[in-house]
Amino acid sequence: MRRAAVRSATALAVLAGAALLAAGALRLAVRGSLPPLDGSFPLPGLEGPARLERDRLGIAIVTAENRRDAARALGFAHGQDRFFQMDLLRRAAAGELAALIGSAGLPHDRVARAHRLRRVAERALAALPPSDRRLIEAYADGVNAGLATLRVRPWEYLALRVAPEPWRPQDCFLALAAMFLELEDEWGRRDVEREVARRVFPPAVADFLLQTDGRWSAPVLGEAPAPPAVPDASTFDLRSLLRALRAGTGRERSRDPLPDRSPREVRPPDPRAGGAPATAEPLAPAGSNGWLVSGRLTQDGRALLANDMHLGIAIPNTWYRAVLRWKSDDGTEWRLAGVTLPGTPFLVSGSNGRIAWGFTAAEGDYADVVILDPVPEKDPADRGAERPERWLGPDGPHPFDSFEETIAVAHGERVRQTYRSTPWGAAVRSRALGALVAVLWDGEMPDAYDTMLGRLETASSVEEALDIGSRAGLPHLNLLVADAAGHIGWTITGRFPRRIGATGPYPVHSSQAEIGWDGWLPPGERPRLVDPASGLIWSANNRMARGEPWDGRLGPDGAHPVRAWQIRDRLERLADPDERAMLAIQLDDRADLLLDWRPFFLRALDEPSLSDPRHPRRREFFEIVRAWDGRAAIDSPGFRLLRGAFDAAWSAVRAAFNEVVAERFPAARILVTEPAARALVARRPLHLLDPEYDDWDAFLLAAVDRAIAELDRDHPGEPLAHRTWGEVNRFRAVHPIAARIPLLSRWASIGPDPLPGWRFCIRVQSPTAGASDRLAVAPGKEEEALFQMPCGQSEHPDSPFFDTDHPAWLRGTPAPLLPGPPEHRIDLRPTAE
Repeated sequence: MRRAAVRSATALAVLAGAALLAAGALRLAVRGSLPPLDGSFPLPGLEGPARLERDRLGIAIVTAENRRDAARALGFAHGQDRFFQMDLLRRAAAGELAALIGSAGLPHDRVARAHRLRRVAERALAALPPSDRRLIEAYADGVNAGLATLRVRPWEYLALRVAPEPWRPQDCFLALAAMFLELEDEWGRRDVEREVARRVFPPAVADFLLQTDGRWSAPVLGEAPAPPAVPDASTFDLRSLLRALRAGTGRERSRDPLPDRSPREVRPPDPRAGGAPATAEPLAPAGSNGWLVSGRLTQDGRALLANDMHLGIAIPNTWYRAVLRWKSDDGTEWRLAGVTLPGTPFLVSGSNGRIAWGFTAAEGDYADVVILDPVPEKDPADRGAERPERWLGPDGPHPFDSFEETIAVAHGERVRQTYRSTPWGAAVRSRALGALVAVLWDGEMPDAYDTMLGRLETASSVEEALDIGSRAGLPHLNLLVADAAGHIGWTITGRFPRRIGATGPYPVHSSQAEIGWDGWLPPGERPRLVDPASGLIWSANNRMARGEPWDGRLGPDGAHPVRAWQIRDRLERLADPDERAMLAIQLDDRADLLLDWRPFFLRALDEPSLSDPRHPRRREFFEIVRAWDGRAAIDSPGFRLLRGAFDAAWSAVRAAFNEVVAERFPAARILVTEPAARALVARRPLHLLDPEYDDWDAFLLAAVDRAIAELDRDHPGEPLAHRTWGEVNRFRAVHPIAARIPLLSRWASIGPDPLPGWRFCIRVQSPTAGASDRLAVAPGKEEEALFQMPCGQSEHPDSPFFDTDHPAWLRGTPAPLLPGPPEHRIDLRPTAE
């Protein structure tokens, strides 16, 4: 959702800022929006004096007498350095972007308003215990006070010709809701995809095509499942079916186009009508790596945490570095070091000296799609209705309820949008299924939000932290914890629904007997692991727990497990684990997945194919790929060539099966997974090969030729050895307002810079996404901890802290978690309300 906000903001920035840019006024005014870094400021509500210091990188060092005052001071820092980022987060979640950027935000807002997340945030705030609510209110007061120190409103608002609106306490929950939207499947896309596959293919074929693990499965609980068998010809004959389909329609063969020239891995757009998008491509890097090493395996007995969270990267970076110091009521002194999410008052990941914690996305089946069965056409009230007024329940027809949302538009008229609603949520049209659906999703439930994350800040042991995490109102995340006594542990945060009727990973029908959710499963009914015998816990968005009861509670979803497999492999071979060894693994750019695919292509490139005069560059491809060292390195032509052939082969497999899907569901596509594609290439069943090709060798050779043609298209005739990975995998971060304004884009951007890595390496990297931070820490030894993040602390291009963190992240240079000596100081003093 943060990416959606960025895309929407850039779309209107050209129009909104054009007049100012033409006159040159914006560039002259922006320096006035830089915050003061030194001085003394009153802060109403403070219970005692507080201090905000910054080191040379701009890391915020907050010292206060209690946690509420620390929240005020942190809010002050966020308001000075990151207010526009916070504004985008809350508006993207609430469906209020148009009020900021104008009519270009309307398409987004119309979709987002169906969730009614501002109402959810208000109810979540009202349900908080008074002490927690006061802390949230203190943070909001601090944000507004920090914003007020700017002599000129933030430059983004000058460009958009609007004024910033104050930060409200409920907006903190909207910032959290934006992370729900970033990390979860709020429209039940995966359920719809499975339903489409089940309706089109025999069950054994659907299971085979959508399998997630393959040979790389690496759960930390339970056993790796046996992969589904390749369906035989009596079960499904793709080759014969495609011949018949093409003969019956007179279509030409279904050849995939050449791969996209850039190495971006594009996340499918949010499905505006629910369900699967029109195309199903591999997801963008979003999720994370994280692992733990027990104190039994380290020389000093301290446990280690390593965590790098993968997200889309723009300016500013998602995270804001901070050190928080305060005393609790019993006199205990606390020092927290790590990252915060602007818009919220808590440390998201880091260390308090007793425990260190981090997160990865816990992919799973946490949403349920309800297909709204139409009332039979024989009923006169619904005959021929393009917009039916009723849906069919088990006891007969029911009228849709409705609610209306008024969407403000900057520099334009307000727009009213009416939504039909059901007991399960807003009714939306699934383009994939061609039906009305509603989606049960925890992000729309006020009791899925709370402030339990803040309890982690003062936890002292793994067991205490896992107890907190299992109750925390957060998105579904793998919580990884290490403590100073050497223990390690893992569990999953977020609410687990107690399902009625919706018991599987497929949509259910409104006409069924009772369906829905009956509250939440208790914390004890979720997976949990403490101090495994191996001394290791690893996570990379893969399925962490296998077998019952976890398969039923978590569903079949999970990211490709190759990163988890590689992390486990690297950890098991470590002789002396320490922080630098953790960083070395985080920077590992070995592409084991492509090493696994390389023999398939090399075997197809036999001497007759290499000597074919129609394809003179195959031998060049063969020699470069055969000599490739297995790394997604900047200077590697071998990786670039092999990746191109791999992408072409996987894309062609997807296209063949989706040609069958499109016959029944024209707007639907399914993601035939990499493990399924690999199984086909390895087993070579002729009945599951596109009839365009005589055999699987011909299929693989065609993929090789497409990879070569892709490079020849931009550099005809040049040696393939000159076409390196770093030529296209060039990271660039741009501020969303400046992205489409030539006069500002160079001023408000970082890069481009070539980077190693790939979405299937431990070092995940694309031109616009990757590790939003890297942390390696042993609790209690924070002075030796390492940290990196892209960009810098400030979103203001003229700030001295705009890109100060970036060089270490770019080069992979070890850099400390803790700040250096303070170079700036702001004293915050209590004052009368």
